[in-house]
Amino acid sequence: MSWVIFTPEKLTPIVRNQLDKMLICEHQTGDVELTFFSTFPEFGLKINGFLLKNSLPGAPSDTLLNSDKVVATIDLKALWKNRELIVDELFIEKPFILAFIDSTGRANYDIMRPDEEPDTTAFELPFKRLALDKIQLDGARIVYHDTPMDMILSLNNLDAGINMSWKGDLIIGKMQGDAADFSFYWDETDYIKQIPLEVNTPFSFDLKEMKLQLDAGTLALNDLAFDVNALVQNKPEEILLDIAFNSAELPVKPVFDLLYVPFGEYLEGMTVDGKTFVNGSLKGIVADSVMPVFDLKADFRQLEFAYESLPYELYDMSGKADIAMDLNDNEKWYVKVYDFEGKTGKSSFSGAALVDQLMGDMRFDIDAKARLNLVDAKPMLPDDLPVDISGLAIGNAKIKFLYSQFMENQFDKMLIQGKFNVKDLVADYDTISLRSRVAELAFQMPNIKNKETSFVELDVVSKQLEVDMGKNTKAVIRNLGLVASTSNMMNEKLPLTVNGNFRGMDMTAGMDNMTAFLGNPKGNFNLIMDMQDSTAIPVFNCDFDMSKLAASMDTIQVDIANPRGVVLYHPDAQDVKRPYMQLEYHSDRLAARMGETKINTENISVDAGVTYDGSQKNLLLQWIPKGYVKLNQGRISAPQLAAEIQIPAIDFDFTPDEYLIRDSRLVIDKSDFQLTGQLTNVRQYLRDEGLLKGDFNFRSHTTDVNQLLDLVSGMGYGEEDAEVEEEAPATNGNSGPFMVPKGVDISLYTSVNEALISKDTARNVQGTVTVKDGVMILESMLFTTSAAKMQLTGMYKSPRRNHLFTGIDLHLLEIEIPELLKLIPDVDTIMPMLRSFAGTGEFHMTIETYLDSAYNLKKSTLLGAASVRGQDLVLLDGETFTEIAKTLRFNKKTENKIDSLSAEFTVIKNNVYVYPFLIVMDKYKAIVEGRHNLDMNFDYHISLIDSPLPLQLGVDVKGNLDDMKIRPVKCKYANMYRPARRTEVDTKKLELRNMIRQVLTDRVREE
Repeated sequence: MSWVIFTPEKLTPIVRNQLDKMLICEHQTGDVELTFFSTFPEFGLKINGFLLKNSLPGAPSDTLLNSDKVVATIDLKALWKNRELIVDELFIEKPFILAFIDSTGRANYDIMRPDEEPDTTAFELPFKRLALDKIQLDGARIVYHDTPMDMILSLNNLDAGINMSWKGDLIIGKMQGDAADFSFYWDETDYIKQIPLEVNTPFSFDLKEMKLQLDAGTLALNDLAFDVNALVQNKPEEILLDIAFNSAELPVKPVFDLLYVPFGEYLEGMTVDGKTFVNGSLKGIVADSVMPVFDLKADFRQLEFAYESLPYELYDMSGKADIAMDLNDNEKWYVKVYDFEGKTGKSSFSGAALVDQLMGDMRFDIDAKARLNLVDAKPMLPDDLPVDISGLAIGNAKIKFLYSQFMENQFDKMLIQGKFNVKDLVADYDTISLRSRVAELAFQMPNIKNKETSFVELDVVSKQLEVDMGKNTKAVIRNLGLVASTSNMMNEKLPLTVNGNFRGMDMTAGMDNMTAFLGNPKGNFNLIMDMQDSTAIPVFNCDFDMSKLAASMDTIQVDIANPRGVVLYHPDAQDVKRPYMQLEYHSDRLAARMGETKINTENISVDAGVTYDGSQKNLLLQWIPKGYVKLNQGRISAPQLAAEIQIPAIDFDFTPDEYLIRDSRLVIDKSDFQLTGQLTNVRQYLRDEGLLKGDFNFRSHTTDVNQLLDLVSGMGYGEEDAEVEEEAPATNGNSGPFMVPKGVDISLYTSVNEALISKDTARNVQGTVTVKDGVMILESMLFTTSAAKMQLTGMYKSPRRNHLFTGIDLHLLEIEIPELLKLIPDVDTIMPMLRSFAGTGEFHMTIETYLDSAYNLKKSTLLGAASVRGQDLVLLDGETFTEIAKTLRFNKKTENKIDSLSAEFTVIKNNVYVYPFLIVMDKYKAIVEGRHNLDMNFDYHISLIDSPLPLQLGVDVKGNLDDMKIRPVKCKYANMYRPARRTEVDTKKLELRNMIRQVLTDRVREE
């Protein structure tokens, strides 16, 4: 009877009618039949073809459920005895299930007819109870598509089994299944895409509360197993989620592959491998305006990481990471890494990091401890920078930056700071090499201490730094301390500014045969450079201070105590294309040796500004100086100097064209002098366009004139000027005659207490000495020697060594005649008669002549005039005087004393003309006149014009000193004749002064 009732023909309409009562959607049902053999030992209810349709706008399909076969196994005993339809198992073969929610919130699975709708059918199921224990899906495809949440969840080729028991509204059971591929799309992002999924978990489902709970379940994604506990409750207009999961040890690469699907934009170019433990949670509410929070924790080991944009591969990494994603606000997403350790190359590091703003411009905050082998730093250097570096750096670093800043090299916007101890540093760049056994390096970006150099600050401390340049240059710095800060070096549009300070215990340096030592150097420096214009002059200044500077090269040695100063280098204010350099320098003791030449000072100060003019060919003209120099207690000694030069003081200001000497005191052997005044026309002199001009006061207690002349002799002469003529070599024991300096126009207003001249001494020397382009002029020189008071005006020229010119106007008062002959030996040649006189007289001589290199007269060039006056002279006894006196009938008792003498002479080449002059001796008066030549051939006449004798007598004296003929002759001059005074000396004196004036006023060179 039952079989008849449940035949397919009877059963199919029943099921269809019942579905009509329950559902409001379109449905199609094939034949419904009972089975026994295929479901043995249970009876089964099989539907051959089952379709539910509920079309909604925007749905990918109008199908809700479609299956070729649905089989439900039945508890036959319960059905037979108790009329209870208990479905032990529901089997759905290869179903397609689409759950869709449109933009208005309508769901295609909302297909149950409302309860308030009356049941118009009279049909009643012939069963007391309906129950379901197990659901089995075979080859199912399930899609959940939530349009308001922009969420799609799909399972393909799903085989699943659900065992359950019903207790009123509560279903308790266990679910187990696996899908060939599982995908999850949400908010325009594919988080999981076509990966295998396995699920095995107990569950409970409260039908009334619509609450699903998973306890101690397992979930495997892409063969990655997780323990899962979950609570999902569907409330009106929201879903409550509380999901927690954790894993056993997982391989990192599959996990990374999972993350690559949603975060591939950020993970592009990265490869990761290793092992990790993962646990996390998803908690919160899913609603229109509220989303849950996702937390993930990872504990990784033996991690390896590579990124194609980095020249490093990381390995042996371990640590922990927290990932938080507040789905309500992606600004709160972050990754926190801690207890981190890792290695790259030969380096290792540890620390912690925080990365937030994960869905935008990621922000990194890193604290790291590192043990860096500097060999690993080379890949970070530019390929065209030939640097080799090695060593070990141990320290801490803190880094904060945005991902965009890193990609765009915006280092000026990053925070980077750290401090490292560096051991065994070796850095080679081209031919430059650095070595340091122990050093400390601290850096900070940005530098908050200075706005101008806010990019970075470096602080370097090294116990010993060795620097090699090439094969021959080496420097060693002990206890170096260097602090330097810069502006943004990465921005070439802005000027580069660098400033800092340095300090050290000492520094030694050597190059070839040159060595240097600096004691306790310290200072500050600043540099500003235009990075766009390579021709722009940089601005640089540096102040320095040290306890000692010692240097040597070959035979040159320098030792300076406490040098200090300031160096400035910047564009010239008048022309920015020209550099300007200023040096302010001070030091205490300075000692220098150049071979056997030694220079020492007690202290020296220099303040000089120099402008560079590259248009000038002359090196000296290229630098335009201005400033002052002060020096105290200097000493110079050299083999070429007969005596040490002592410099008590030098103080002068200088400009490009003028030197103002405030004080210049020197001591040379027996000489000491002070020079003050001005030196002008310097640049025209350097251009060879004019004379170097000077106007000085020369003060001295004692001056060795010959020694002073030796110091300046020959200045300004070229090789062709210095040729020595062999026709008359020097015989005075010196190297040659005094050669008047050329190229200068110098005036010295002299005041000398004692002037050492040859073997004599001149005292109270007053007058002017002028040197003008090879001509030396003495104007109105007043002085006193042991022989006489003197006044001298003269001119000396030295066009060639063996062709010297002199013109002198010499006036001697109260001079002893023998002393005159000693002082001016050539007077004996011009006036040999003077050797016969003794006593004090007045001598005046004006003469011009050329000399050879031994200062011997070139007699053929001699021109001049002289006069001698004297009273109470003694005529020395001699054969010539006795014979003349005998001829003129002098009384034997007549004394050889001349009451007065006034004679004038002229010299023309080899001839000396003596104009008539009167000699008074006792009661005798005589007129003497005549001439002689410089070969000592005489032709003189003496007329006795007044005597005790009643007659007039005369005598001619002719011949030479070896053959003198004295003959009585008629007197040329009458009784009581008085010779007229001639002005030959005055005339010649005027000619000499005109010659001097012409020299002084001539433009010797074009100026």
